[in-house]
Amino acid sequence: NSAEAAFGGMLDFFTPGHENFDITNSVVSYTNISGRKRVRLELQSSWSQEFLSDFYWSFNGFDSYDSSPPDENKSNDFGVSFTIGWKF
Repeated sequence: NSAEAAFGGMLDFFTPGHENFDITNSVVSYTNISGRKRVRLELQSSWSQEFLSDFYWSFNGFDSYDSSPPDENKSNDFGVSFTIGWKF
């Protein structure tokens, strides 16, 4: 058991109207404040664009970092995805 301090932010760009697209970036840092030196970072980014009425596609990515992971675990994990969706 340990105490952590969290700090984060989000940056969002968008355009209203027919050529609707969104770019969203977020970052959150978790820092251990109870003795053990450990920092975790969570990054997420996405770009989505509407191509027909209420249909959209998006490209998404994430990165997760741990400066002191549990034994035999990786310190970094990342991934990307491509999505086609419908808003209703």
